[in-house]
Amino acid sequence: MSLLPKDGWTALLVGGAPKSLALLAAPASRALRIPLADASTRCKVGQGLFPMALDEDRAGALAETWTSVGFPARALRWQDCVEPPPARKVAGNAKVWLGEAALDVKDVGTLPWPELGVIHLDLVAPDQPILSLGESDEPERAERVAGTVTGLVDVLADVVLDSPLQTGFSQAAERRRDRAADKRQEISQARLRNPGQPREWLELYGAGIALRLRIDPGDFPYRSLEGEPALAARENYRRLLRLLRERAPNALEVGLEEVAPSTRKVSQLNEHEWRVAATLTRDRLRRGEGESA
Repeated sequence: MSLLPKDGWTALLVGGAPKSLALLAAPASRALRIPLADASTRCKVGQGLFPMALDEDRAGALAETWTSVGFPARALRWQDCVEPPPARKVAGNAKVWLGEAALDVKDVGTLPWPELGVIHLDLVAPDQPILSLGESDEPERAERVAGTVTGLVDVLADVVLDSPLQTGFSQAAERRRDRAADKRQEISQARLRNPGQPREWLELYGAGIALRLRIDPGDFPYRSLEGEPALAARENYRRLLRLLRERAPNALEVGLEEVAPSTRKVSQLNEHEWRVAATLTRDRLRRGEGESA
């Protein structure tokens, strides 16, 4: 499933999203004349890209409004934005070569250092669904789609079986509410038994190639670094970051100013993927690539 809309326009924060995304909501609500709650939801999800298929004039108005309140932005077509490629995990037992010319991970991929466009560090709760709000004027509807399709099928099946037809809808709706309540309780109990723990992800994105490498700092073959690995895992991690910065000095860095996980805000998976899309789009524009006429 595609994360980004295929048609229409959006607005992109060219300098990245602020730490407080709430600062974007009121200007967006004013520029687009949409409810503040709607604008707030979209700003939180989009992470610097506004997840709604706009026409050119409305996208321009949003970009102009954001810029006027101190958040430089520009309007662009959705087709000029970058869809996040699938992440390929670098496992702790992987064979990794950090050479002079490239980072090579056996059976995963090779990333030449000049092609390393973005180094992105994030703390992610990975057990949430990925949502696209771009093709709907109702963020709540987009969030409900996955859960309601099955329920709708159940309702239609129940109505066909119920007789008379006039009472079928109310009876089927009641059964559906009961099933939904049971399902919510089941999901809640499952989460209590096995709560998802946030994971720290260091992701490397290729600029000219659709390669996205994901490194778990707690599960990386640090033996691939030159010299003996340090006893402290965090020191090995810092050595890896220093090497990446040395080999790819022009790469766009996101989140690297916050090294300690305890000081970093947890991102939902959906927010992380939208942030990746916004970051890769900014990197493409920075390199002067991909804009349509």
